Amino acid sequence: FDCLETSGKMRRTLRGAHVLSVLALFCVGLTCVRAVLKQASVLTDSSFEIKTQSYDASPNKDWFVLFYMPWCGFCKEMLPIWDRLSDELDGELGVAKVDLEVNTKLMHRFRKKVKGFPTMILFREGVQYTYTGTRDINELKGFARGGWQDSPKTARSPVPQPPERMNWFETLLAALDDFVEGITDGYGHIWRDHRTELLCAISTSFSFGGIFGFLIKIFIDAMLPPLPPGTLPRRKAQAAAAAAQAKPKSS
Repeated sequence: FDCLETSGKMRRTLRGAHVLSVLALFCVGLTCVRAVLKQASVLTDSSFEIKTQSYDASPNKDWFVLFYMPWCGFCKEMLPIWDRLSDELDGELGVAKVDLEVNTKLMHRFRKKVKGFPTMILFREGVQYTYTGTRDINELKGFARGGWQDSPKTARSPVPQPPERMNWFETLLAALDDFVEGITDGYGHIWRDHRTELLCAISTSFSFGGIFGFLIKIFIDAMLPPLPPGTLPRRKAQAAAAAAQAKPKSS
């Protein structure tokens, strides 16, 4: 019986070792597959325009770029799909990804298009086409291979100018645009949601302002009564007298 028990333990040990070896081979194979697959390029604030030439009308090739945040759950699901897309579109166009948590200059540059995460934009000949479809890889490939031509007008716009190419006047206009956009984003909901109350507040303010100005005028008139008709203010009278004394007498 002791021999049978020992034999059973050996079989269980061998079976466990066999399972571990299969798992190890699977992990090695998965690592090799990942190494063989062409992953999406990583772009940064400094390398984005150099590689994509997105602002140029005649770039070397089109680029399909994923803008994401590392803490975003949907972005985490999208990253493996994006690497697979890069492998399947290899040689046709560039596929890249940008971490906007680190690359704040790019987030500011594309702030008008990147309103949520993840955001996918195709750059072609100085125009940006925002992808609005699902996360299905076949739909993504269809968009990259020509589906961008069917994008609605709201999803296409000129690529914003890189900050390093702006002169001082364009930089000033961009800062003014940021200021106006900040006010619009911050207070625009008041006009949308409370328009009646806002108009009432504005009209009331103008009414009180007019009444207050009228009361100030009455107070000034009471403290400084107007001069009788035909009299000049003191300064004008002094100036007239000085001019009369300085005038030469005729012989």
